[in-house]
Amino acid sequence: MAETFAERFCNHHRLQPEQYRRAMLQSCFHRRALIFLPFLSRISPGHFEADYELISVVGLMRNPESFNDEIRAFHDHPHNRRFLRRNLRLRVSVKRLRRVFGSLMKLPVAAPVAKQIH
Repeated sequence: MAETFAERFCNHHRLQPEQYRRAMLQSCFHRRALIFLPFLSRISPGHFEADYELISVVGLMRNPESFNDEIRAFHDHPHNRRFLRRNLRLRVSVKRLRRVFGSLMKLPVAAPVAKQIH
């Protein structure tokens, strides 16, 4: 059976499986917003719920066919309508996630997405 994306990511970065979600969040978070990551984790733990959901689902993927569907679902997540996530981009960058995922899994050609939140 093929490895999941999380297994590939952990092997590539020499991480334990329990380190996957946090490492992916840090790898895919908007760079200018990284300074706020520890602060937001403490004062608003639920702020990253949508990010961790996406990271977890992507981590279970063994083949990349449904990757674009998951990105669309992330765009539509109710938390992504909040000011901090939408306007200040205190969330996962889809562009970064696509780059990290694509470096370890062969991505299908991206279908156009109605709404883009990089």
